[in-house]
Amino acid sequence: MRYYIEQTKNAYESFWWLSNNLTPHWRKNRPPLESFSIVGDRLITYEDGLLFKKTCDELLLRHFMTDKSEANYTFWWLSIIGHGSERSERIVHYYKYWKELEKYYDVHGFTSRIEEPITVNEELGYIGVAEFDLNSLPLAVEMMRNFSKTSCILFKEKKESESSNESSKEIMQIALAHEFEIGSVFRFSDLIPALASHHYNTCLWKFYSGEEELCCFYRKYE
Repeated sequence: MRYYIEQTKNAYESFWWLSNNLTPHWRKNRPPLESFSIVGDRLITYEDGLLFKKTCDELLLRHFMTDKSEANYTFWWLSIIGHGSERSERIVHYYKYWKELEKYYDVHGFTSRIEEPITVNEELGYIGVAEFDLNSLPLAVEMMRNFSKTSCILFKEKKESESSNESSKEIMQIALAHEFEIGSVFRFSDLIPALASHHYNTCLWKFYSGEEELCCFYRKYE
């Protein structure tokens, strides 16, 4: 396993899946984006993948940490769980998002939790949003890696005047206004600029042949 770091001043030029799949609205109004990526190469075995994930944790914590071991950013988790084709509507409404996630992960560090139902192609699901701190970042990265098509991490510079609950609600509104892919999957090529236009930065996990990548997209200010 080896890894390397890539930084670019124009994310649209570096990520073809981002620039090629923009809807007409975002082609005309796309906010300028920079990117920071950690790329894992030659990931042959299961252990290689785990080692790369651990490397990403260490690099991200170092990237976001200040001299006081705190982050200058607030972090949020944004994800979808869809179960309409597998379970009864009653069970889906009972578990919703956070109760379902708690069956697999210890997410007590995720606060300001909210969840909203969605229906995509007759499949019922839920979107969940929550805030978390730097200590929960490795867990959020693990969940993002396991649900790479339906989840992302958001971050934004801290401001004293902003309310956690209000920010979570704003993120939820942006997500609900989003056009989903088949099977309740985020269309990240449009979600990223939509979030950036509201000053939220986005981290994704991408899988390629023999490679994995953790990529972060920042709103660029001229």
